[in-house]
Amino acid sequence: ADQVTEEKIRLLAEAGCNHCWFGLECGDQDFANTELKRNLKNTQFVEVARLLRKYEIPFMTQNITALPSDDPIATDAKTIDVNIRCKPDFAMAHIYFPFLRTELGQYTLSKGLFKETDKLDSRDAMHSPLSFPDKTKRILERQRNMFSFFVLFPEFRPLLPIMRRLPLDSLYTKLFGAMASY
Repeated sequence: ADQVTEEKIRLLAEAGCNHCWFGLECGDQDFANTELKRNLKNTQFVEVARLLRKYEIPFMTQNITALPSDDPIATDAKTIDVNIRCKPDFAMAHIYFPFLRTELGQYTLSKGLFKETDKLDSRDAMHSPLSFPDKTKRILERQRNMFSFFVLFPEFRPLLPIMRRLPLDSLYTKLFGAMASY
């Protein structure tokens, strides 16, 4: 986002660019800059999104949920909110998967949310491999499954605190599948 200018977006549109994806990743600006080493402001993503819409280039955001922040539920809610401000055509949410030889992987280990002896199943993209308390983990997984819905239908965003506590996991999983198919 820090490399994008209106001129570059205009040239992409003139060249026939018909879609764009970008990694917004995390809407908690402090965590994103400190632990993800992003060094960007959320307003920069909002501006990129504005330019893409201005030049009629559909776009999708890629996001990481269930990150090892001090308050991962609030971090994910902030990511939803930044996406709502960006108004993407679609917002994809992925659950964080720790790669232990990265700085973020080491940070995850240092917080005690994962152990080097823990097994990672790369086929299980629906459940966080981190050792959050059970209640937190369920809320994070529910929130991730509702992520795209709340971004595409922001008028329902005020219901997020209620919905993430309701034990409607099967419904939320189906909602995630329906939104991903969309």
